[in-house]
Amino acid sequence: MTEVFLKFVNNGISAGWLVLIIIFLRMIPRIPKRMRPVFWGLVGVRLMLLVPVKSVFSLIPSVQTIAPEIMYARKPKIYTGIAILNTIVNPIVSESFSPNPGDSANSLQVLIPILSIVWIFGVVFMLGFALVNCLRLRRRIRTAVLLDKNIYQSEEVFSPFVFGFLHPRIYLPFAVDEKIMRNVILHEQAHITRYDHLRKIFGYLLLSLYWFNPLCWAAYMLFCKDIELACDECVICNFGKEERADYSETLLSFCVPKIKRNICPLAFGEIAVKERVKNVLRYKAPVSWIVMTAFAVCIVIALCFLTNPKHINFREAGLKEVYFLEGSDLLGGSLSFSDNYSYTLVFSGLSSYIGYGDYEIEGKKLKLSNFFDDNQYIFDIVNGTLVFDGEVSTDTRWWKGGEVLK
Repeated sequence: MTEVFLKFVNNGISAGWLVLIIIFLRMIPRIPKRMRPVFWGLVGVRLMLLVPVKSVFSLIPSVQTIAPEIMYARKPKIYTGIAILNTIVNPIVSESFSPNPGDSANSLQVLIPILSIVWIFGVVFMLGFALVNCLRLRRRIRTAVLLDKNIYQSEEVFSPFVFGFLHPRIYLPFAVDEKIMRNVILHEQAHITRYDHLRKIFGYLLLSLYWFNPLCWAAYMLFCKDIELACDECVICNFGKEERADYSETLLSFCVPKIKRNICPLAFGEIAVKERVKNVLRYKAPVSWIVMTAFAVCIVIALCFLTNPKHINFREAGLKEVYFLEGSDLLGGSLSFSDNYSYTLVFSGLSSYIGYGDYEIEGKKLKLSNFFDDNQYIFDIVNGTLVFDGEVSTDTRWWKGGEVLK
């Protein structure tokens, strides 16, 4: 259970970088509102990819910020992939969670399992809360009267909304002006055409799994806001100035009080009415090159944030942080890894020469590349030990083929 919980925590942190990028993109005024739900869709994909592909284009700093081994470490650390942040945070983490001498267990061995149980209860609560709200709403509209096709009217409806999963219906209040009803129906039909009712339900399911992540809450709330803005844009794209003014009046007439909002239905006047009215009145058709640029940005974001770094962290490969040459405590060499894909290699206790560089792990091979020369040191990973491969390494003066680091 703890490994699953930490997997969701780490995946949520990785998706958080994408959320921050999209929040920044939302500030660019000329990007069409219809592109925003597409951007948030990338966040949804990232949250679902518990085993994403790796690429050289990835800009995710770290895919395992909290390693499972942290529960057993003498000095617990996190690995954000940002050296400065690690320097600031890790002293606090180590001081707070390092076991005291004589303790039978690390405090994290107790805390993380408790947090994993709290996470499960939170998921159940979120899903149960949504289910209860939907059942209450369904009971309220059970007396709705068919108006036309999938359009219903009910005295229990205060603002138009879409409700349903496979067969969504539009629910309207009684005594709605004909001009207002036209705008409302166009808006709600656009929601159904764009499958917004499914997107919102699916977004809430993901939020239920990542309820502990504040950036996921921010993403969901902005996503709900953006699907309304995008839907408005789809409806008014062919409207004239007077028609847009009428549409704005319709929005204001169905401004829903916060207390009447629902989790899953798409209410006409549910979110950000003031901003929506401004966007409707100021709407200008996007230029084609802006649309093409937005799609290009979407592709770049997908390459950079839906993939993991191609480099494998030493912990992901099941390696320890420090290795020593077997059979020699004082004179033997040692190899230590850091979280930013670099290493320190001490060749011998009798030599002051120390190697620094970066490492790559491919399958069962570990390759060390020196920063100061072109030498490479290759090791076979065998059951958690490192066996030096003198035949393919470019420098063997400090090592003999077959020597083992444990």
